[in-house]
Amino acid sequence: MDLVIYEEATKTLFIGEMKWLIAIDSIPEVCARDEDLAKGIDQAKLIKEYAEKNLEDTLNRAFGINRIEVDNLFTCVISKNNLGTSELADFIPVITEDILINLFTLHKGNLKDVINSIEQKDFLPEEGKDYGVLTPEIEYAGYRFKFPAITLELEKDKTMVELFQKIGRNDPCPCGRINPSTGKPMKYKKCCDK
Repeated sequence: MDLVIYEEATKTLFIGEMKWLIAIDSIPEVCARDEDLAKGIDQAKLIKEYAEKNLEDTLNRAFGINRIEVDNLFTCVISKNNLGTSELADFIPVITEDILINLFTLHKGNLKDVINSIEQKDFLPEEGKDYGVLTPEIEYAGYRFKFPAITLELEKDKTMVELFQKIGRNDPCPCGRINPSTGKPMKYKKCCDK
């Protein structure tokens, strides 16, 4: 149990199994991170089963007390950089640390609403709203190629050259993260370039 939160008002217990995975940059790393996440899901399943059968011991290990009323028990995997490539498990969601923090901010700390958003997968991007799929044509050495490319929906009218231009370290980060202290976009060098 890496993260345990209890909300007294809703009698909800949140247990998170954390996986601090490095950012991926190749297909073999994508597969390796999926394997790591699958292990995290297996661990989270075991933790959930144990907590359901041994709630008093779970509470004692987490909080040093065992007399808390729990009506709702939720378990998930929290990852530093990766959600995985597909549905790795139907019963144990995978969420990134940043998304979890954003959901707590969005729901003003209401744990039950955060859990509901995770269960409903409200945090996942939607095609046509958050991103688009382009199929540009590239000509190289006399051959023409078409391949799908994902782009932020806000950038769908940009050319492929504009989309793939190098990002400067002082440019706003393309992930869109906002600096909480200034309310302005984070610089690439202080965000995803780390």
